[in-house]
Amino acid sequence: MKFVKYTLLSLLALVVIAIIAAWVYLEPLVKGVVHKFGTQVVGTEVTLDGFKLHPIDGELEITGLKVANPQGYKEPNLLSLGGVFVKVNVKSLYTDNIVVENIRVTAPEITYEMPNYTTSNIQQIQENVARNTASNKNKKPVKEETAETKTAPAKNVVIRNVLVEDGKLSALTPLQKNGEALVLDLPAVEITGIGDGRKNMTIDESLTIVFNRILFNATSVATKALGNVSDAAKKLADEAAKQAGLMKKFGGQMPPQLPTPVYDGDGCKASGDKFGPECAGCWVFSASSAADRPVEIVDRNMNKILDPTEVYSGMYANINVNFFAYAAPGRKGIGCFFIAHLKKHLLL
Repeated sequence: MKFVKYTLLSLLALVVIAIIAAWVYLEPLVKGVVHKFGTQVVGTEVTLDGFKLHPIDGELEITGLKVANPQGYKEPNLLSLGGVFVKVNVKSLYTDNIVVENIRVTAPEITYEMPNYTTSNIQQIQENVARNTASNKNKKPVKEETAETKTAPAKNVVIRNVLVEDGKLSALTPLQKNGEALVLDLPAVEITGIGDGRKNMTIDESLTIVFNRILFNATSVATKALGNVSDAAKKLADEAAKQAGLMKKFGGQMPPQLPTPVYDGDGCKASGDKFGPECAGCWVFSASSAADRPVEIVDRNMNKILDPTEVYSGMYANINVNFFAYAAPGRKGIGCFFIAHLKKHLLL
């Protein structure tokens, strides 16, 4: 009996030691995995301060997750998450569909930097994510799979609810001549039903949707908030075109009423009709190109887009335009035309 008793006590001691060792070595292991695979996906350094795992309840708490800015930007980090709480349906881990009941992100801090008018740190990171996830998905196995080596298909992931709240945004753009960041509150973002009704939604695809949605929200807030700053830029562009046309097109005398192609999205069109809700908080303008020089539409990798369904109303894009003065019989004004390709902007 004593032998059995001491044997059981020894086994229990080994179990306790194993649990302690797991907790001691699990944190650096997880930090290493997050750094390795996070960096591979976003193309910049991804680090993690710490985490707490509650395996019985299927709960995970993460602190200090940071995504570094790409090289060449002023601030060290693009994204810093104050805390992340994840709740997983434990029973689903043993099925083909892993169900994440809830992801709650608190106090994210995002830096939105535009070193020039055609690119930003957020855009660059989104392009990195799209390129790296696509390349990983298209990778072919080095060896042909056999019955012995064939791996099980990736499990489908469903995320029921994602809530991001209490965020802050710091915006640095060429429109801010004083070089000071514009600090803004980010509205809460809630996403539901990621992966519902879809097969083979992997965890990296699911988290990419969440990541891009957070960045898209930040970009939208920055764009709208910088509207007051862009008012000045718009006026400068108008004024430059007017002054350029004063002598060349208007005979040295400014017309009393000078139509321009730029309208306030909160106001009305030239016809008097109101703009749609998608124009709220934005400037709206029309631009054209010569019939013999149509605008080239390209994707993020500068490849021509030939599929007409890839270009649609409400699409985001990077464009280069120029304002000019014109004078035709019976009408004078300011026009706008494209001077380069139109680059489709990736959001989600």
